[in-house]
Amino acid sequence: MDVFDRASEKEERDRTDAIATVLEAARPTSLATGTCVDCGEPIEPERLAVMQYAQRCISCQRQQEHRNQVMTGGRRA
Repeated sequence: MDVFDRASEKEERDRTDAIATVLEAARPTSLATGTCVDCGEPIEPERLAVMQYAQRCISCQRQQEHRNQVMTGGRRA
């Protein structure tokens, strides 16, 4: 194995580590805390049972969907 092969392997390891770091940072935190990102209240257990990655409580999710509908003129995004 020459110096170019070692450099290529190191570059690939560094790239893989960087991608893993970005993916970890992007992972929703509300899953671990069960806390709504909008109001800070606990997300209903029933909602988490159906959608474990939910970031909003039911009330805030409805408000968000309404805002999206108003912004898109009723079209689905």
